[in-house]
Amino acid sequence: MLVGDLKERITYREFLEWLAFLGKEEERQTKQDYYLAQIAAEIRRGIVKVPKSVKVKDFLIEVQVTPKEKEKMKKSKSFWLGIAKVKPKGS
Repeated sequence: MLVGDLKERITYREFLEWLAFLGKEEERQTKQDYYLAQIAAEIRRGIVKVPKSVKVKDFLIEVQVTPKEKEKMKKSKSFWLGIAKVKPKGS
């Protein structure tokens, strides 16, 4: 879908709500993350001496954004907001 088409279909407020939702969605862990961690833990339990020492939480991946990545995201957001002719918050 093109940005121009999107502008005709949703309001600015809806656009901001989607941005907030997608930001939160990237940060949270989903059921699928837990299912995959459980599978990995079960496989690991099959090859260690003390299977009870293997915890599912050890297989959950924590994503941390570096300052360089944050800067890239900021530039990308600014670029796309410019294309959509949307003013960023606080301006």
